Amino acid sequence: NGTMAGAMDVGEGGGLGKVSLAIRESSSSIKAELTDGKPRFEIRVSCYSRVEDIVLEKGVAGYSEEFLPAIEEAQKALLQKQIQAVVDKAIRLYGSDILFLGNRLHQAHPGVWEGLEEHWEETVKHVPITITVQTRADSVELKYLPG
Repeated sequence: NGTMAGAMDVGEGGGLGKVSLAIRESSSSIKAELTDGKPRFEIRVSCYSRVEDIVLEKGVAGYSEEFLPAIEEAQKALLQKQIQAVVDKAIRLYGSDILFLGNRLHQAHPGVWEGLEEHWEETVKHVPITITVQTRADSVELKYLPG
């Protein structure tokens, strides 16, 4: 769990053109749970961003609050895709527990961990992982390109 500041380009945001965001606050958590005695994990990410600029490529002038839901959905989709790529490559493909899921399972359910520890590198490849992303964006400055 931590906060990171940075910039992100969400690309095409609901037909708006190119949208750039500055990450103001972020948080994450990973929870180990059991379903029918088997481990599963929930990754939650929350991101609050300020819209730095929108390059309107279709000659749309001005800003409307109606833009924010499309921007938030584009950011959510991008973050979801990036996190899923990490899970797919590092965990599913290589069995590398870079998110320390085993540690989280050990802390939450030590008895279950004892039975899985020896073969965790292979087991973690198949453990269900749910990713939930929440985004919020505000404060827009626009750069207008005549269409």
